[in-house]
Amino acid sequence: CAALGHLLFKVYGAVGAALDLFDRALRLGSTVSPMGWCAMAECFSRIGRVEEAEQALSMCSFAKDSRSIPAFMLAKCELALAKPDLNQALELSSALISWHPSDAQCWAMHDQVLHMTKGASAAISICDQGLQQLPSCSLLEIRRVQRLYLLDELDECARSCQALLSQFPDHLVALVTLARCQMDFGDFEPAEMTLRRALSTCPADPSALGLLAKVVWDTNGDKGEALALFDKATEIDPTNAINLGNFGEALLELPSTASQTKKAEA
Repeated sequence: CAALGHLLFKVYGAVGAALDLFDRALRLGSTVSPMGWCAMAECFSRIGRVEEAEQALSMCSFAKDSRSIPAFMLAKCELALAKPDLNQALELSSALISWHPSDAQCWAMHDQVLHMTKGASAAISICDQGLQQLPSCSLLEIRRVQRLYLLDELDECARSCQALLSQFPDHLVALVTLARCQMDFGDFEPAEMTLRRALSTCPADPSALGLLAKVVWDTNGDKGEALALFDKATEIDPTNAINLGNFGEALLELPSTASQTKKAEA
């Protein structure tokens, strides 16, 4: 259970499912490896459960200097972000890429911290440095694409997405980000095709569902399909502010009786 929880978190970022498996492992009396405790600490930090993250980190035991263990330092950095202690997070993430320049997760963490502390431009610079160390690293390439979108560098962002998709045709984040660019360009038909392609890869992705609902609604498509997509997206992730806002705008456009009914259901 613990090993599967570690895998689910590191590969898919499935925090809730990973924590459920870690909890089951502990209740069954299973042994959790130091790496497992690190992953558990990262999961708790991601959802703001700082005390439990600290307890999980305290269970880690390494035979050598903990600075030489990227997983431990990544967990400490996540904990600093959760507290939040951005100065400590920046110090730790800077040290990570110095100690472990060949580890993509370390570069990605530094990108995340820089984005939070110094903005998207600084984060892109770090992604570029990381890609010099690790050419064609898809993790860093997609981080760079996301920062370009935030900076409204839509042409370069779209080109970078297309380049990524030529290597990884089913890359979900690249597909969703490309669709965002296409929507901003006003190219709604290509955006709809891109989003349906994304959903064929991951049918339950709330971002793709919400964006497709928005495209279908705004282009006078099937309103029933759009509302069903909005319903599904907000059910999967009820905290997604963009989806909730777009869903609310759609409901306000409905005839009064239907609108009241849908609002009651929502």
